[in-house]
Amino acid sequence: GGLPIRLTKMGPGDDPEAFLVTFERVATATQWPLEHWATILAPYLTGSAQAAYRNLDPQEALQYEKVKAAILDRTGISTETYRQRLRREKYPPGARPRAVAQKVLDLCWRWLEPKRRTSCQVAEAVALKQFLRILPTRGKEWVQRHRLKTLAEATSLVEDFMAVEPEEQGGLKTRTSGGGDR
Repeated sequence: GGLPIRLTKMGPGDDPEAFLVTFERVATATQWPLEHWATILAPYLTGSAQAAYRNLDPQEALQYEKVKAAILDRTGISTETYRQRLRREKYPPGARPRAVAQKVLDLCWRWLEPKRRTSCQVAEAVALKQFLRILPTRGKEWVQRHRLKTLAEATSLVEDFMAVEPEEQGGLKTRTSGGGDR
């Protein structure tokens, strides 16, 4: 055989996401069959990651992707986390363009999940976020409180909001302060 692989338990200060990435790289390099990954990973989990695993249905606990999703969800990492990281990403001074481009691409893939979604669903996710970004402030706050999943839901909600709050129409109308135009 090859080199012996020694995995270490996840520590309380470990980033669950980084821990899983490291595990996936080791599992890939050692050519462990994907159907065994969840079972191999389980004894190395601690804290909230372990609780997420423990709370899964026994059949789901055998599927690595389900285990990974449960851990990331339990520890507060979601597609929205990746979208926010993407929006905050800056070009570091002295960085290599290829490395920065790869990081941006990685964040896009983690946000949009193109392997799990159709191209229409990916386009919908991008359109929804852009629509929310350009809404007038009060309409945006109203819609964001509802955590909508589709552009159609957001559009209907904004229409309802604007029917009640006419000054938000198009975000262009402003209240006049009594002075005339000059």
